[in-house]
Amino acid sequence: MTSYKETMRLEAEAILAASERLEDYYPKAFNLLTTRKPVLFSGMGKSGFVAQKAASTFRSLGIPAHYVHPADASHGDLGAFCAGAVAVLLSHSGDTPELGDTILFCEAEGIPIIAVTGNGDSALAKAATAPICYGPVVEACPNGLAPTTSTTVAMAICDALAVDASRAWALTPTDFRRYHPGGNLGNRLRVARDVMCSPVPTVQTDTRLADAAVVMTGPVAGIALVLKRGCVMGVLTDGDLRRAGMGCPDVPVGACMTHHPFRVSETTRVPDIVDLMNSARVTKVLVEDMLGSVLGVVNLHDIT
Repeated sequence: MTSYKETMRLEAEAILAASERLEDYYPKAFNLLTTRKPVLFSGMGKSGFVAQKAASTFRSLGIPAHYVHPADASHGDLGAFCAGAVAVLLSHSGDTPELGDTILFCEAEGIPIIAVTGNGDSALAKAATAPICYGPVVEACPNGLAPTTSTTVAMAICDALAVDASRAWALTPTDFRRYHPGGNLGNRLRVARDVMCSPVPTVQTDTRLADAAVVMTGPVAGIALVLKRGCVMGVLTDGDLRRAGMGCPDVPVGACMTHHPFRVSETTRVPDIVDLMNSARVTKVLVEDMLGSVLGVVNLHDIT
């Protein structure tokens, strides 16, 4: 039995070898991806699955991209290959007959083709505006036939194109977050303004603790801004109330408030807020805008 390490070593070495062969091919393909949208991917069989993954990666980075099955393209879906688009066609052999109609259509309509193939002498490579020929590879399967190494190399090339294209389009983490609102990635990319509660209730420095406690039971519970002549002097939290002791209901808020509450900007990412709260051993932080005005409050239990 071939070791899994051997299989993975073969595929890793194939990627490295291919990266050295692409210097003459890659720049033209990259330039097409930075000047044209959308990006239409197509491929048959295992190459088709690589093409689907590549289209999904491009979309996740904010670059319009779609996968078109070659058979569907021949039966009406060639309409997806619109003016201004660029086609990325994948075929290890480069002679996949099912891609024929797509190639002819792109040539007739002036749609540039980026070919990802192992065969520089193939029909696909010759028809391509920008062929990316990674050369011969040894498939990792025992018979040297099943698409394994070749699909890994093709996927690595498509990943490289996606990453470089996203850099060229100057896509930011904020852009990325727009396309990943859910799951662990979405949570990591959320910022303070996405998770804060507002408006924060307010009390005056001379407000009685008993009255402040009532204010702090509203929709934004457990905290109140303490004001004096319209200026924020600090905050009153549940912890401040417990430490002051509700046996002294007439004590003014100003005597037991927290004078220097923790604050974060509205663009601070949620993981950084969690780290701050854990290190400072607090459960609430204020959120402020660029001018220092309080916009809301983040509660630890809302983000963990």
